[in-house]
Amino acid sequence: MKTSASPAANLTGSVDQRLWQLSTTPKSAQTAGWLRQQLDSALEAWAKDRTTLDIDLEGREDF
Repeated sequence: MKTSASPAANLTGSVDQRLWQLSTTPKSAQTAGWLRQQLDSALEAWAKDRTTLDIDLEGREDF
């Protein structure tokens, strides 16, 4: 993933943790590029979680 020139750190953790971090990040540090990077990161994490859940569900299905 590309790194941002923004001084703001990347958001990490759970949804609640990321929302809190976002709320405490100064608006001046929330550039369009930085926000896009955070969105991409959150969507990638969500997709990985979804894949894990799908694999778990497949393992429980009776064939």
